[in-house]
Amino acid sequence: MTIGSNGHPATTQLPTTGTADLLRRLAELEARVGQLESAPAQDIEDRLALVIFSGDLDKTIAAFIIATGAAAMGLEVSMFFTFWGLGILKKQKVYAGLEPRMKPDAILATNTSSIPLQDLRTSLQRPERL
Repeated sequence: MTIGSNGHPATTQLPTTGTADLLRRLAELEARVGQLESAPAQDIEDRLALVIFSGDLDKTIAAFIIATGAAAMGLEVSMFFTFWGLGILKKQKVYAGLEPRMKPDAILATNTSSIPLQDLRTSLQRPERL
């Protein structure tokens, strides 16, 4: 029991209107805090971002290998190509760079529908391989 400033017993009462709503809301917030504490922070460990600074074929292939491996493990992968890395995205340049590294009997395949095959063949030493 609390004694008021006038010497008489004083009691503190919560208002009855809205108390049930406040308690319900408090329980909801406590449950949400528990969920957030058990969940990873924004699932940041499920993402991979690569920045490609070079148009060199070997460096870009390495980046694509890393990206493919990460995607196979279920990560969300984003690749950003800077000004210097954009040139590698041209298929003609990629094919011209790959051809010297290929086995003599290997063929190049593509799934492109927007670039005519005759345009892609122009950069190859042996265009019949495409």
